[in-house]
Amino acid sequence: MAYVYLITNLINEKKYIGSSRKNQIDKNYYGSGRAIKDALKKYGEKNFQREILWEGKGDARIIETY
Repeated sequence: MAYVYLITNLINEKKYIGSSRKNQIDKNYYGSGRAIKDALKKYGEKNFQREILWEGKGDARIIETY
């Protein structure tokens, strides 16, 4: 299983899109990129909203790019 997610900073409305290939959706995973890690540290997890945009079998990286 794979999924693509959208994370929105509720303070400045910046958006981060990412993908993961795990057996199930990890509600605590916000990505591994430097930008999102820095933002989470600065604003705190409570100021972010996470949405699943797509989930299924296949290459989530292609969907993420689209």
